[in-house]
Amino acid sequence: YFPKDSSQEFQKDLTITEWLTGYSPVKDVTYVRGFLGRMLFPGEDGVKNIRVLSGGEKVRCLLSKMMISASNVLLLDEPTNHLDMESITALNNGLIKFSGVIRLWKTIPIRSSPSDNGNLKYASDAWRKADL
Repeated sequence: YFPKDSSQEFQKDLTITEWLTGYSPVKDVTYVRGFLGRMLFPGEDGVKNIRVLSGGEKVRCLLSKMMISASNVLLLDEPTNHLDMESITALNNGLIKFSGVIRLWKTIPIRSSPSDNGNLKYASDAWRKADL
């Protein structure tokens, strides 16, 4: 599950490697560090404390958690928030290759009527992989 608000997930006093090892079926630090390198956490970034991560780094950590646990169902609530274009493209490519079930929620701006004076409202939309 990829939550919209992940602040509780990053309140522990752990490094990225320690945090991700807790979700990995393989408890080998070398395996986890290699995995983090593929998720754009090279070298010393793996020993960064999870409390000081940027929004984009937290998103990459949550995606890493989902990937390393080898889930066959992904529940994603606005996964592109805080990601740069390169990371969004990589996420899209990964989702295309994913053979399991994906449930994706994304908030989209809408105009409900001309009387709204141009004010935007937001609606939540959900897609299945078949819709993408």
